[in-house]
Amino acid sequence: MQYPVTVKFNKPIQDWCEENRIFLAHVHKISGVYKFGTPLRFDVPVFAEPYATLPDRAFMTTGAFSYCRSSGLPQAMRVGRFCSIAVGCEVMGVEHPMTSITTHVMAFRKYWQNDITKMRGDAPEILKVTPGAKGVTVGNDVWIGQRVLLRRGITIGDGAVIGAGSVVVKDVPPFAIIGGAPARIIRFRFDEETIARIQRVKWWDYAPEHFAGMDLSDPRAFLDSLEERIAGGLEPYKPQPFNLAKVFSKLAGAAARTPPAAPPGWSRDAAE
Repeated sequence: MQYPVTVKFNKPIQDWCEENRIFLAHVHKISGVYKFGTPLRFDVPVFAEPYATLPDRAFMTTGAFSYCRSSGLPQAMRVGRFCSIAVGCEVMGVEHPMTSITTHVMAFRKYWQNDITKMRGDAPEILKVTPGAKGVTVGNDVWIGQRVLLRRGITIGDGAVIGAGSVVVKDVPPFAIIGGAPARIIRFRFDEETIARIQRVKWWDYAPEHFAGMDLSDPRAFLDSLEERIAGGLEPYKPQPFNLAKVFSKLAGAAARTPPAAPPGWSRDAAE
């Protein structure tokens, strides 16, 4: 499939989302989020596991049971399972070169060079700047507070917490609580032994019903119970992720090819 891909939202797509539990807005909303006929654009492949809640009016690769309430994040973003992303979060724009004579787009943007050449006759040659990553990689069980600004290309480790209004310019270690501008580590959620144990058990590989009857307030007791169930044969939750552009394109195409229903008493065979 070639990107970008644009499809028009329709009843078959909505029904498919209902059937496969792909939520289109927080909390667990599908119906009424998009009007039929609304164009949906995919610039890159976007994958979603069942029970993922995508941001309203936006799409990005999202793991099961995660939700995002920020619609301004790039589709190149990748989010693990059981993540919570609040409103107003953004990823920084492209970085400008700082070692050249100027940080202005004159130094590195082809569109600017072309426009100025047309308007003023000539422009300096642009620098060869390696484009950075567009998105951010978010682990599992990550909580990102309101209005957080993230630098392109960073990785946020499993279990991390980012305070509201933070400006995150570098990778975040697993289970770190960070905040500020620029964000710095305030403390870690658990001791090293507990963090290592959580990363080994990977509780997010399982589904919520697997945790029924466990004490969520006591991490060690929770892990004891989960490891006992795993030893007893509990299997991880492994749904097949959906390529949304492919699925939606197929459903939009099928709808376009479906002939309108015949009026009562009208015979298509007779008309043909």
